[in-house]
Amino acid sequence: FGSANEEGPSGLGMSEPDETTPSQGAKREGCLGESFPCRALAPLSVGALQRNRHQVLWFAHYLCALGVLCSAVGFVGAYAGHRILEYVPWTTIHARKGTGYSGVRWICIDPASALPLDLASVRASFGSLQEQRRGRTTLMQATLECTHWAEHDCSVHVGAGVAACEACKAASTGIAFSVVISLFTYCTFYRKTDARLNGDDSNCTKFTACFSALVGGVNFLLAVVSYWASCVNAVNHLPPSKSQPGLGLICISIAAILKIFMGFIHLGLPVQRSDTEKANA
Repeated sequence: FGSANEEGPSGLGMSEPDETTPSQGAKREGCLGESFPCRALAPLSVGALQRNRHQVLWFAHYLCALGVLCSAVGFVGAYAGHRILEYVPWTTIHARKGTGYSGVRWICIDPASALPLDLASVRASFGSLQEQRRGRTTLMQATLECTHWAEHDCSVHVGAGVAACEACKAASTGIAFSVVISLFTYCTFYRKTDARLNGDDSNCTKFTACFSALVGGVNFLLAVVSYWASCVNAVNHLPPSKSQPGLGLICISIAAILKIFMGFIHLGLPVQRSDTEKANA
């Protein structure tokens, strides 16, 4: 680290004094902005990012908008039930008792999709299959069975399936509140990114953006990875059951990764005052 005129080979450095706000005063920053963590992060910079500051922030703006959209889709899949859950599930499980769709609040099973136990069952069901096709939507609506994860009875499964169900149940209920917080903080993160893009930058704005992405984002990503391990990977080790990630889980994972990436972008851009603030300084 050094001054802007003494950047090292890595491109890391401190921004020029007239571009940072470590001493803008309590009126501008408030107590938080004048705290040591905020003042310490404010001048940190990466030369390549700072030289293309406006373009980089526009890029972050669009990435953040995509992240908010993905987070919203993941939120819907997490809390939706019945027919909506079928389109944006976190996991889709194919088992003998039927295809299941789960989020973090609901788990729904379609008994109509249950695997036949023998050839006789196949022949018996084949005759009614053509009739079912025509009214498939109505039929599936009537047979889809949904329960809250917290009320789901894992004892209906057999052998190792009980432990796998309990693990997924714990992961689902454990991450439920984090999904709500994630969407809320993503919207706040989007506002902080836009504030820096539009010249309304401050020590507090940079610190909040970095903390939200690099601390909150990493913590949430670890929870998502734990969900993948419990509800996708673990089930795949219990044949003939097969689990695959749904649109909701894929979207929430993309959102978490994008947020962390943008956190490093914010970290590499020093706090910079607008032209009006410089003139009044």
